[in-house]
Amino acid sequence: MSREIKFRAWGHLPDTDDYQMFHDVLLYQFHGVLMPAVNEFDNPVCDHNLMQYTGLKDKNGVEIYEGDIITVANETSTNPRRGEVVWHDDQSCFYIQSKPYDYFHPLASWIEIVKATGVEVEVIGNIYEHPELLIKG
Repeated sequence: MSREIKFRAWGHLPDTDDYQMFHDVLLYQFHGVLMPAVNEFDNPVCDHNLMQYTGLKDKNGVEIYEGDIITVANETSTNPRRGEVVWHDDQSCFYIQSKPYDYFHPLASWIEIVKATGVEVEVIGNIYEHPELLIKG
């Protein structure tokens, strides 16, 4: 089984200062720096934050990327857990980081718990377009 490797980027095009999320960006190296470019414009994304696809999807089939804000709950939860998807260098895996407690838990483990117990993971936004969602976490 192969793993799908793809990226999205938060940034702006060279001719504008309007930040937006670019999906399915192409990556190229420019002076040793990995840069994203937008397929349909063939333009570099400026002042970007690059996010990798985790290879996992939420309960609605939405792809989960670094920087996404997700909730983890079952049908009876009155206070679902909320956190940001982050890459953990020391463990070489994606984690859910909950605030304000800085709780880390491997994302893939949550997905396995979902399958076994009926707990559901849902993408509710991302840290660039909806940073206020983490405050309520």
